[in-house]
Amino acid sequence: MPDITGRVSEAFYRAVEHLFQQGGFTPDMMLQEPVIDLIEATAGVFNSAIDTGIKHSTPAALTERLRTDATMFSGFKVFNSLNESGLSLTDDKGNIKSWDAFRLDALKIDNAYNQNYLRTEYNFAIASAQGAARWADITAGGDDAEIQYRTAGDDHVRVTHQILNGITLPATHPFWENYFPPNDWGCRCTAIQVRKGKYPRTDSGAAMQLGETATSGKNKEVFRFNPGKQERVFPKRHAYNTSACVNCQYNTVQLAKNNNPLCEVCAQIRQIAEWKTKARRNPQEANTEVKNWINTSPFDSVKAPSLHTGKLFLSHRVVKNYLAHAYSSEAKWIVTKLEKSADRLTFVSSAGITPGKERQKHKMGIWSFNYYTFNFMGKDWDIAKGISKDGAREMPYSIRPKK
Repeated sequence: MPDITGRVSEAFYRAVEHLFQQGGFTPDMMLQEPVIDLIEATAGVFNSAIDTGIKHSTPAALTERLRTDATMFSGFKVFNSLNESGLSLTDDKGNIKSWDAFRLDALKIDNAYNQNYLRTEYNFAIASAQGAARWADITAGGDDAEIQYRTAGDDHVRVTHQILNGITLPATHPFWENYFPPNDWGCRCTAIQVRKGKYPRTDSGAAMQLGETATSGKNKEVFRFNPGKQERVFPKRHAYNTSACVNCQYNTVQLAKNNNPLCEVCAQIRQIAEWKTKARRNPQEANTEVKNWINTSPFDSVKAPSLHTGKLFLSHRVVKNYLAHAYSSEAKWIVTKLEKSADRLTFVSSAGITPGKERQKHKMGIWSFNYYTFNFMGKDWDIAKGISKDGAREMPYSIRPKK
């Protein structure tokens, strides 16, 4: 097995050191850089597992959804490990522990989450990606394919999975909704396409009963899923979330009304997953998305308390000028998020227009500049805002990664 824990443990210790400096851990810290680094390091392990499990023929859209699920799972895992670390920050009398004492507790948490658990989850992710790839291959030719469940066939196969060996049913049968392998941590079972009529079909009711028996017991029911059909690496319900997550229809308005901290965490992890998805796209795809956003957005001034003028102005001309000064697909894509993130800028300085360029900037509607720093998905950016002639509003002009 490759070294999958080193980078994660390093990121974990940076995160808990940050936690110690902050005096605790709260859900709103999920978008802070040390925490995002830990999420990305953890997701990187699972992405490696996905790469091992999929095939060249696996549809790109399926692979992307598996990666997104890996990021979501990683985010919940990180929240649990850091939340547990935060709880261990104080002693029995409520006093903050010394760094040395806290670090010893963090070492135990790291050993559990980022050594023992992570290795088991990594192996499961490989099996799950393999299952998703097989499902895509089997169903690519239509819904009339027949599938047979097979165990590894050795002495290590658990009894509960031996009873599933040889079950043969069409791909459309509900059995495969819940019992397509892997069906537990460490499960080595597989499901293959077989020639129609070569094997007798298993009785439908008997198959469903055997599947239920095989996945019954403490924490076993959560494995009733199909990684390929549901396009997930991990079951929707797992050790790092709650049963309420299973039937949740993600909705930001509903989240705002819910006091469960996991809902806030979920919203933040989704932002990270979205960002990672965008970052993986090729520049042409990102540019196309930005163009579509420009063509469909009803631009106007919006309130932005963190701006000196208090107003952010966007128009087709403003955005096109900005894109001319954004030198990467990542920087260009950020423009689609500026309106929602306008209250997260930190003022740095003001400046006039460079002598000799007044006429050019005036044509753009710019008479001076304000400069800000802007943290987006754990990465710092420098952004210049042009100020209108009346000084009443600002517009994005240029952006670059902070040095």
